[in-house]
Amino acid sequence: MTTEITYHSQPFPYVIIDDLYSEEELRLIWKDFNHVYPLLLPGDKTGSAKDNGVFQKKNKGIFINHEDNTILRLGGKTWSLLNTLKESLNPGEWWLKNIRTSDSKTLVSYYEDTDYYKAHSDCAEITALSWYYKEPKKYRGGDLKFTDYNIDVECKNNRCIIFPSMIVHEVSEIKMNKGDMDKKLGRWTISQFTWMDNNGPDEIVKNEKVTSVIEDLYPTPTYWSQVKDYPFINNEIDRAMGGVDFFDMSKRWGSSHSTTSDFNKEVNIIEELGLESIRKEIDNHVREYCAELEWEFREYWMESWFTRYKKGDYSDVHRHGDSDISGVYFYKTNGQDGDLFFLSPTAPLSIAKCYHQNGLKISHQPQEGKMILFPGWLQHGVNVNNTDNIRMSLAFNIRFI
Repeated sequence: MTTEITYHSQPFPYVIIDDLYSEEELRLIWKDFNHVYPLLLPGDKTGSAKDNGVFQKKNKGIFINHEDNTILRLGGKTWSLLNTLKESLNPGEWWLKNIRTSDSKTLVSYYEDTDYYKAHSDCAEITALSWYYKEPKKYRGGDLKFTDYNIDVECKNNRCIIFPSMIVHEVSEIKMNKGDMDKKLGRWTISQFTWMDNNGPDEIVKNEKVTSVIEDLYPTPTYWSQVKDYPFINNEIDRAMGGVDFFDMSKRWGSSHSTTSDFNKEVNIIEELGLESIRKEIDNHVREYCAELEWEFREYWMESWFTRYKKGDYSDVHRHGDSDISGVYFYKTNGQDGDLFFLSPTAPLSIAKCYHQNGLKISHQPQEGKMILFPGWLQHGVNVNNTDNIRMSLAFNIRFI
């Protein structure tokens, strides 16, 4: 293919370069596109322009900042061709003077269905945009428009346009068929921004504000879900509970409630009573919890017991020792017979006025068929049952092997 350069001086100076890269160079660039595709960030994370606080672009992108990337190694070709063009132009052409390719930033962007970039200008001296897509083209739109001059530039594969960064421009909305989505078949753009001195701006887009966020360090991941077919599970438990003994825990723990274990030995009431349905449900939810934690599931050992709260009963604050995951399944409750509560592991936050709301306890209202999973070390308890209803739940601990 033969590279073609077209220079425009009116109404403002810009250059269009068609067939910028050779077939081999394109092959290497697409290799880089495939590499960065899973790393792309939302548009608001890559220097988006704003209008009254509203982000002006909807796409994905990533800034390239390592020299082993083909995109960066070949990026200088844009400026090399521009320097070639300069030799045939009036030496006084203001915007081509002293272009410094070492002072630049490179952004890779990707557009799919409904993506766009509304009118904006860039905080640089010179902007170079080059476009790429798999042929045959699988989308419509995505053309560049200089809104102040009503100039449209068609987005063609392997085409580059270079213009003064101050000129307002936009990208028209992309339209794609759903079957072509998420296959890297959209509009790829390499944006290069450069300056005419040694000190380029930290921001690429005008009016962009530095993003400030509050980050919750060391959050405590808990999990809850409504169990499917819980009436069937509760009926299975009803049939198995006849004759089961309960132990008064007031003397052992100082808590006023009863359990099916005195904890002098390890027990698994689920296994003893053959409660296969709830066992499968617990296993399914533990697997889902682990997946949300991005932790590879493995085999585990489990202990389990029932707890019973009559009127006036409660459970003092406690932990579940060295359990990896602890859990509770609400078997019988009227919803008003004692909330389960968790105490913040960062309780000292309550000392400072501005963090006071972060250092308090969080409660879960009991609901039949609801399951809650949490770290075994997290302090928790049960509020007093002030009703005439008998509240019963299944508690369990998981230790991974």
